Amino acid sequence: MAIIINDYQPSGTDTIEVQFPGSKTRYQVKSSDGLTLGDLRRITAGDIDAFYELFPEEARKELDKLHPQQLNDFIEAWTKNPKD
Repeated sequence: MAIIINDYQPSGTDTIEVQFPGSKTRYQVKSSDGLTLGDLRRITAGDIDAFYELFPEEARKELDKLHPQQLNDFIEAWTKNPKD
């Protein structure tokens, strides 16, 4: 018996916009639909470097300003794939 895993293309847009507190700039990051299992594994394991790789370089100083609760809230909202 064999299980064939089909190719997968994320539905809808591949990115979402993220705006940090106190900033008017919106940064493009992968939508939760576009995350791979490897991305999710690293994020849920608390690998902070995963965020630096997923966000554009110019957003990294904004990431540094976040508190753990803000990061947790972002992860929850992101992986629930909000409609807006």
